[in-house]
Amino acid sequence: MGDLDEQEKKVSQKLRPVERIDIHNIKTVLLKMQILSPEMKLTEDEVSMITFTSLDLDFFTNMLMSQSDFTEWFTTNYEGENTVEADLLKQTIDKWEAALALAADIIREFGRISEDQEVIFT
Repeated sequence: MGDLDEQEKKVSQKLRPVERIDIHNIKTVLLKMQILSPEMKLTEDEVSMITFTSLDLDFFTNMLMSQSDFTEWFTTNYEGENTVEADLLKQTIDKWEAALALAADIIREFGRISEDQEVIFT
């Protein structure tokens, strides 16, 4: 797409929501990715990887997104082997494993809820 500044502007323009959104969560990102994935030729697995590794793990139970992690997927130059790509790969693997561990903890705790307790998960 040209130089890096031009590429970042294009990414920002494409990811900008049509309606105002105060907080991006997994639901709004998946809706946006449904629109963009055919144009970007992304598979469903690739969309899942991008989305779930862009979760802000500090707010995991709220499924809030880390905008910088999400945008990095579209602004990183993947043309050659370099340290940025290797670092992104390692960070992605670490975030994926952390997200799986947090999800397992939530599922385990959900199983411990007794019938008289209120369930707030949706």
